[in-house]
Amino acid sequence: MRTLLIVLFAISSFSLGAQSWLPINTIEGNILNLFYNIEAPYYSMAGTDNGLYIEPEAQEVFLQTNLPVLGFAPLDDTHCLFIMGDGSWSDGIYKLDMETQQYDVVVYTPWPHFLYKHPNGGTYFAGGDYGLYTSDDGINWTEPSGNEGPRYDIAIWQDHIAIACGQSVMHSPDNGETWNTHTASQIFTNITYDPSGTLYGVFGSTSNSSGLWSSPNHGMDWSVEFYSMNLYCADWNMNGELFVGWNPPDEVPSDGIAIWHTDYWDLESMNLDLPNLYINQITCHPLIDCINVIACTKDGAYMNISWPHSTEQVVDPAPMLELTNYPNPFNPETTISFSLDKPSHCELSIYNVKGQRIATLIAGQLDAGTRNVVWDGTDQSGKNVSSGVYSCRLRANEQVVVRKLVMMK
Repeated sequence: MRTLLIVLFAISSFSLGAQSWLPINTIEGNILNLFYNIEAPYYSMAGTDNGLYIEPEAQEVFLQTNLPVLGFAPLDDTHCLFIMGDGSWSDGIYKLDMETQQYDVVVYTPWPHFLYKHPNGGTYFAGGDYGLYTSDDGINWTEPSGNEGPRYDIAIWQDHIAIACGQSVMHSPDNGETWNTHTASQIFTNITYDPSGTLYGVFGSTSNSSGLWSSPNHGMDWSVEFYSMNLYCADWNMNGELFVGWNPPDEVPSDGIAIWHTDYWDLESMNLDLPNLYINQITCHPLIDCINVIACTKDGAYMNISWPHSTEQVVDPAPMLELTNYPNPFNPETTISFSLDKPSHCELSIYNVKGQRIATLIAGQLDAGTRNVVWDGTDQSGKNVSSGVYSCRLRANEQVVVRKLVMMK
């Protein structure tokens, strides 16, 4: 896949000791979102304000739709779904043939906001100004019964699903079987879960309450993290770091992108060398072994794999950690191996592509020596995970190493 090759070339081209943003591929224009399919066949998609980029195998095609493309979801080996619209008669969910670049409408969804496939249950969710759409197969959809109100964004953690509905949050504790609604004083248009299950919401207006908020109980109660006008999006990378982005009107200067340190409540700017500070989406590349963050901006998409607080040089000339696993890809289990040259406090965890920690295999003090740990392909609750790419992260004292694991059923 050319995107992956370009990213790897870019990574090898500059020092990890300096903060740098580099374009991740040749896509141009107002990039609204990026999507990486982590199940074979691997491909990437990019949505813009008037079409989409398709990158299967080693080619890249731009497909003009004349409408903003707002999200993607996998369907089968040769098809995917995308959602587009801005209030026109053509707003809806479309099925795309990636070989012929032909697409056909599946269901019309006026003023759409998101499209998402549940990574475990396989259920499809789509939100728009008039309510929530759901599907078990991506083709046959249950539509809202009348005007149910806007559904702006979705976040999933373990069996919990949260949906931002303006001044309320819908929450399901059982993968969508049952739902309850929590009223909120803020209008959340972007939400995300952290690895521990705390829900974060972006209230992006210009009121005195605008900013980032958090809820420890899936939207029932909220407290402010920080106040800031025109905040637009927030998301986590695989290292468990929370990034936030601003996207005000064109005539208003943007604050760009920053890390929000939840442990000591501080914003760290990430704007150095970023060509455009108007942020549409924050995500990360799941097929790159190193920790990364991607900013989708009004002038292209850019990746950063180095920022000062996470790249401090280790003074002790101890050998670097090495993390291996066999087999890889695997089904149903793999053996993860590493060696410690001295006693260390260690944490060995598994993360999904959303940066959510799904299993902790080791947490505590270990003696020096070699360790072999079997991951049986289950999450913290004992449920089998689905096929896809996962990240295994080992932290030993001040060193961190990440390895890509591929489950193929």
